[in-house]
Amino acid sequence: KKNKAAFRPKDTKKTLTRLFSYFKYYKVLFLLGIVSIIIASIAEVAATGMLSPIIDVFVSRGSINTAIKYILIMAGFVIILASGQYIGNRTMAGLAQKIIHRIREEMFSHMEKLPISYFDTHSHGELMSSFTNDVDMLNQSLEQAVSQVIVSIVTVVGTYIMMLIISPLLTVIVTCMLILMYII
Repeated sequence: KKNKAAFRPKDTKKTLTRLFSYFKYYKVLFLLGIVSIIIASIAEVAATGMLSPIIDVFVSRGSINTAIKYILIMAGFVIILASGQYIGNRTMAGLAQKIIHRIREEMFSHMEKLPISYFDTHSHGELMSSFTNDVDMLNQSLEQAVSQVIVSIVTVVGTYIMMLIISPLLTVIVTCMLILMYII
């Protein structure tokens, strides 16, 4: 069994730079995926933010027309959210497949140039592992990691902005408590 150090690149920055350089071949797909994911994340924060006015209307026994208006606005945000997530996830999956295809082609091309002695010193299983397991792991990372990082950033920033809009005082208190928890 290999140790964990065997799975880490020697130069992480160089490896990540090389990996992300593949996105330049598919700029339109990449931008479409990123923009869709950002729009979906903003719509998610907005839909959650719409809960407050809807609850306020029912608690204050306000007009049913106002409640319906807020519910329809929230439904619009949910439709944007679902569409954005679908388009973003589908696009990022397609992008990952195209990048992985290019990487596999490059690996195969490189393998054709290797001397016969290389194949004598490396087992078939080791070679196939690189072509299948390692590249599939990379595929999963490309599909999920980029979109999850963007969703997380937009959600945290959007939630913080929504908190500031709803109650600046509570936002300051929550922020102070988070800082205190972090220090402790």
